[in-house]
Amino acid sequence: MNRKIFLLTFLLFICAKSWSQEQFNSVDYFNKGVALSDKKNFSGAINHFNKALELDSANWMIYYNRGLAHKDLQRYHSAINDFSKAAQLSPKNIKVLYSRGISFYFTNDFKAAIEDLTQVIALEPTYIDAVLTRANAYRKINNYKAAINDYTAVIKQNPKMEEPYFQRGSLKGYQGDFIGAINDFSLAIKYNPNNASTYVNRALARFNNKQNDLACVDLRKAISLKNEQAKEILKKYCK
Repeated sequence: MNRKIFLLTFLLFICAKSWSQEQFNSVDYFNKGVALSDKKNFSGAINHFNKALELDSANWMIYYNRGLAHKDLQRYHSAINDFSKAAQLSPKNIKVLYSRGISFYFTNDFKAAIEDLTQVIALEPTYIDAVLTRANAYRKINNYKAAINDYTAVIKQNPKMEEPYFQRGSLKGYQGDFIGAINDFSLAIKYNPNNASTYVNRALARFNNKQNDLACVDLRKAISLKNEQAKEILKKYCK
């Protein structure tokens, strides 16, 4: 009887030791993968995340971090697969949904990107990067009204960010609101006076608004910032 108890105890000890070793190895591989990702060795990181998943296939963080590594290697479809698995294991996870939305964006699946980013914004309305990326996705599918609304929401959160003014100004110009476009481009220039493209776009809006002299001033400024397109426009429209 004692011998049987001893053998049972010994077997439980072996099993416990084996389980503990597996758990340690999974964490060890995961940490090594994260360290390699930090060093921009994304292929090496993926190899370690693969090993971690062999030992622990129910950990959303491993799929998420492997997805990030794939994304950094521009393997967006592989990233989406990993983020989708992570989302199954950790529903309504903002980091996962945002990363998958970004990956959808880079595969030109803008509608899927909008779906994920909309979930992120519903969970955290002040997630400014999600709002800005959704605005860009709306612009890609020519939903200018929704894009302008999102750019405006970004501006309310961060009034000193150049990009939403530039993008909103471009869309206003497409819609024939040249005064609105000029105002937005002027604000973009206020917060980044060294972006030649903004001067070119404001010049085009000013030409359409019959402000030719001011438009030519903008083109000369763009030329001083090494913009070649501005040279061609200046030759054609300015004396």
